[in-house]
Amino acid sequence: MASLFLPADEVGGDYYDVVALSDRSTLLCVADVMGHGVSAAMATVLLRTLLHTAAEDRCHPSEIMEFLNHRSVETMLPGDFATVFLARINLHSRRLTYASAGHETAWLLSLDGERRELESTGLILGVDEDAIWESREYDLAQGERLLVVTDGVTETHAAN
Repeated sequence: MASLFLPADEVGGDYYDVVALSDRSTLLCVADVMGHGVSAAMATVLLRTLLHTAAEDRCHPSEIMEFLNHRSVETMLPGDFATVFLARINLHSRRLTYASAGHETAWLLSLDGERRELESTGLILGVDEDAIWESREYDLAQGERLLVVTDGVTETHAAN
């Protein structure tokens, strides 16, 4: 895995994490808490804590997302929302399972240039306590890469 993280401000709401799951797979999380500054950073710390708690006994991205959403609705300040992309990657079976809470479209990129869109599978976190997320599964081909970004990439207007 590789990452590039260049925050626009000293603190903010963009977040990524890689968590080892109990079934020996790996969970990738890329999230963006709405807003900027200290309040977004604090909500991001809360989201990270909730993610690690959920990952202790859950492996399926949709179940983790529902846990995150339930706790986010209970604990985040009104108006704090987050987009989240969760991908469970099993390198032994070459299987990727993901759920996305309103996050930017992710991509599976093959060696021959083929691209598969991994679109959102549910609402952003913190909107509806009873929201559910669909998980989608893909078999990974040799050399296939996963590209996940935040709106810091998609809303960029100039090369600098």
